[in-house]
Amino acid sequence: MRYLTLTFVCVSTLAISLVLYLATNNWFGAGDWVSYAMFSAPFVFIISAIFLYVRNCFKNRILLSSIGLFLGGAFGYGWTYCIWLILGPWFGAYSFPVSIFWIIGGAVTGIAAGFIPTRAEPLGVANSGSVPLRSAPPEKQS
Repeated sequence: MRYLTLTFVCVSTLAISLVLYLATNNWFGAGDWVSYAMFSAPFVFIISAIFLYVRNCFKNRILLSSIGLFLGGAFGYGWTYCIWLILGPWFGAYSFPVSIFWIIGGAVTGIAAGFIPTRAEPLGVANSGSVPLRSAPPEKQS
């Protein structure tokens, strides 16, 4: 379930960023979305698995979200480079900035990984990364 959540976050981020970009450019380059989706599918599954593993290694959610922001962005940049190696000069044929979308998708997935509970935590636990707020104990009256 946690893997599917991270996968959904990544797919949603990639799709929303693509649709917003295309909508603001009068849908210029809309024909490239199939190739973008084909090269984004492995990215989504790999980065979700990586962050699920990393999530189980950290206890502090704020630290994980901070690390996930930079690690996800770096992975998105690395993914761009790998696809550039595969496509060669044809990488420049994309009508929209796929590298920015993969960097944003990785960073958002990394941030989201910090707010998904580990296996040891029940799903209803607040995921703030700090001790839950409690009222002070009543003062003893003597």
